[in-house]
Amino acid sequence: MKRLPQATITHRERILLALLAFLVFMLVPAVPAAAATIRGDDEVRIDKDISDDVYVFGGNLDISGDISGDLVAAGGNITVTGRVDGNIMATGGQITVNGPVTGTVRAGGGSIIINGRVGRDVLAGAGTLTLGPDSVVAGDLIAGVGLLRVDGVIGDDVRGDLGSADFAGEVGGDIRISVDTLTVLDSARVGGDIVYRSDRDADISTGAEVQGEIERKPAVKPAKPSPFLRLFYWLWSLIGMILTALAITWLFPDTFKSTKRALTEKTGATIGLGAVTLVLTPFAALLLIIFTIGLALPIALIALAVYTAAIYLGQIYAAAAIGNTLLKRENGLGAVLGVIGFGILRLIPYLGGFVTLILIIVGLGAMSLACWGSWRRPPETTATQSEEPAPATD
Repeated sequence: MKRLPQATITHRERILLALLAFLVFMLVPAVPAAAATIRGDDEVRIDKDISDDVYVFGGNLDISGDISGDLVAAGGNITVTGRVDGNIMATGGQITVNGPVTGTVRAGGGSIIINGRVGRDVLAGAGTLTLGPDSVVAGDLIAGVGLLRVDGVIGDDVRGDLGSADFAGEVGGDIRISVDTLTVLDSARVGGDIVYRSDRDADISTGAEVQGEIERKPAVKPAKPSPFLRLFYWLWSLIGMILTALAITWLFPDTFKSTKRALTEKTGATIGLGAVTLVLTPFAALLLIIFTIGLALPIALIALAVYTAAIYLGQIYAAAAIGNTLLKRENGLGAVLGVIGFGILRLIPYLGGFVTLILIIVGLGAMSLACWGSWRRPPETTATQSEEPAPATD
């Protein structure tokens, strides 16, 4: 009786199946989000009322219809003139919110302008943030911006880290900020204290009304570590790199040899691929998040984690490979000496940073070529007995 041959799954197929299972597991909980309104194009205009959450991305976004839900937007120029009965989360080059928002506005971009009423807080990170004369923020303003201009009304506190701040409107609570230049104009009204950290005194007009105290604190400057701590950190990081290099050469000798071969035999391709990988990977992860409206966020975060680990391992791979190449060795001694040499070069100002960048690029490129070569190499197969020997016949 013949025995049916057993199906075998190669290592490559196991990886693909695992990735497929992971995608299904991570995306299934996000399926309900697909019921929201999603728009994306170079030019997007929403002029009709929508009773749902809205996700929109593109070049120029114009939202004039009312939205009964949250608005999530990413684009070059974003203009919101309709009513949003929820929160706004936006990122773009220029963001303008003219319509009323019942919830919180969270925005990041080059320039942010708010001319309407915000029912809760405004959290902003931008080059410039302007609260126009008709703006009303019922809650707090929390900002990290280069230039802040307040002509409207803020119901509660103002907090943040600012380059320059001009207050001409009304603040119901305290102003507690770190700022380079602070100006409070005649028309300003502050219901609480003004406490600011700066190297210079604020320019507070005599016509401004401040009901609380005015206090300037010295700007906080980051403390430089002592030479002992810097030496300790250098030794600690060097020991970590040496142990990593030994682990690479002893536990993964084939991968290390492939990386070294790619570095020495395909130097141009290694540098080019490494530079492309270093620059484009973060942008690819960001685009993946934007164009899938956040559905692929877990995948993008995993990719960025792998990318960060690859940057660390890449410079060690490159330093170890260079050490073995110069000493013409294929063992851990050459790898350790290469890493030690790299660690010493890192101590030299400017040159150390340049060498680190070059090794990261070379290491990323060599690792990518080695992995690609390993992936394309056909798996080794072993002959197996699939049938029982046929009985002898006379």
